[in-house]
Amino acid sequence: MRQHCIFLCGLLWSAVVFAQPKSELSLLLGGSAYTGEFTAADSRPEFSEYQFAPGLRYSIPLSYTWQVRAGLQYAQYEGNDAISNDAARLRRDFSFDGSLFEGSAQVVWEPFAKRRYPSNGGY
Repeated sequence: MRQHCIFLCGLLWSAVVFAQPKSELSLLLGGSAYTGEFTAADSRPEFSEYQFAPGLRYSIPLSYTWQVRAGLQYAQYEGNDAISNDAARLRRDFSFDGSLFEGSAQVVWEPFAKRRYPSNGGY
């Protein structure tokens, strides 16, 4: 019974949702890793060294071809001499960690919006 109710609510909700939204909310999923003095110059961090870095982005269309976006992303990073193969770095035995919030603002221009989105709506 519960599944039927959820299915019926989903069908009814789809009739209310507009095809061209007035704004967009995006979920960003990524990873962050430190590459600097604690890593070899010609190597990339191992996959296990990456940390989860989520973010959100909100977009509002201003006109058919213009859009404004604002975003916020969070990342953690760390560096550690203990994972190095260099003897001098192993003797130094330095490590650190930190976190970062990054904000962004963008103005997006889509000059071919009428060709890409031929129905009324644009972005």
